[in-house]
Amino acid sequence: MTEGDKLTNGCLAAIFVPIMLIMIISMFMQSTDKPVTADELSAIRQIDDQKAEFSIKEFSDSNGIFSVRINLNFVPRSHAQVAQITNSLVSDILTIFKAKGIQRDISVWAERPENENFIRVFGNSFYSHMSGELKYKPKN
Repeated sequence: MTEGDKLTNGCLAAIFVPIMLIMIISMFMQSTDKPVTADELSAIRQIDDQKAEFSIKEFSDSNGIFSVRINLNFVPRSHAQVAQITNSLVSDILTIFKAKGIQRDISVWAERPENENFIRVFGNSFYSHMSGELKYKPKN
């Protein structure tokens, strides 16, 4: 390899590395740019209308995380049963978001009012859009 070849390779690396960094940073910045609109919220509400085991209590969308709190309409027998419901809702929301090009982490919290003064929280399912991983964490 001649000195000229080394210089050319060094110049190419000096140009290529910053360009790649700019592309990677722009991907992260664009990941949550697209807002969740009334259309998506309406589609999620339709899921709520189709499911007898829960009702959606509230939505929030901040810091790249779309969160949903649901009230269970029954007393669950196990955390596996709660995980199935919350994971399913996360998957349904993810389908809606992907169709619209929305990238968000998604969190679904399951709870059940025990009486007017106490709400029991069972746990939450969390989907990371960066890793594609979905996990349920029980709350004791």
